[in-house]
Amino acid sequence: MKRLLIRLKYPKPQTIFTAFLFSSVALFGLFRFHVVYPAAWAAVLAVFIWALITAGILLYWLLRSRKMREEIELIELLQKKSISLSLSWLLNMSFFLYYMIISMIYKSAWFATIAFFYIFLSVGRMVLLAESRFKHPNIRSQWRSYMTCGYLMLAMIVSLIVMAVMVVEDHYAMSYPGHTIWAAGIFAVYLSVTALRGYITTKKWRSPMLSAERVVAMSAALLGLFSFQTAFFSQSHLADATTHFWNIATGVIISIIMFCISVYMIVHGGRMLSYKVDLDRKNH
Repeated sequence: MKRLLIRLKYPKPQTIFTAFLFSSVALFGLFRFHVVYPAAWAAVLAVFIWALITAGILLYWLLRSRKMREEIELIELLQKKSISLSLSWLLNMSFFLYYMIISMIYKSAWFATIAFFYIFLSVGRMVLLAESRFKHPNIRSQWRSYMTCGYLMLAMIVSLIVMAVMVVEDHYAMSYPGHTIWAAGIFAVYLSVTALRGYITTKKWRSPMLSAERVVAMSAALLGLFSFQTAFFSQSHLADATTHFWNIATGVIISIIMFCISVYMIVHGGRMLSYKVDLDRKNH
């Protein structure tokens, strides 16, 4: 008897389907042939209602378990991202210290501007690194970090615009000895491929932190490509008009892309944060 009660409370999917199919056919038969026996109607209706309720409960727990599984996978992904973010943060901080020291030694505003770009990039990655270390992702905290990265991108845009003006007006450019310029080109391509790969692999996750991480990686890739372009043109002996055109075009395009993305992050992040705050207030 106890085993029967357990099977009724936790039936198998095939049992639910069979009971639903049988009760549906029985109800149609009772209605079609005008059967007036109350006991028959009660028994068939009881089976039909039981099948509907248990099917609804089973569907709910299937969706619930899928959501829980996705949350667990997201937490694991954030923990993996914390490792790559740590390495990227160390690399960006190394670049910042290197360019800052070089700018003080040679009193170069060009290298100081690049150093400021990397310090803003490092702060963005530090914000995301702190967010990724939480065991349970806090959606409100993630939206705050998302907005913070949007504001940091505005600061990076200012540095990038200053670099573009210095390239065009004062002929500043990166300079690499010998064939090491190709190493810089390979590194710029690596940053671009890594940013694209991160976008493809994490696009399905609706996580503000991962969205912000994709944007930060894209910013690093754009700086790498712009720096390599200025260095390549400075060593390729192209005409000044051609060099100026491509440097201006690249600087303007990159600045517009980053500006549009940063404004979207600030506005969208602010709206989502307000929505989450209002939702939490209603729930409490």
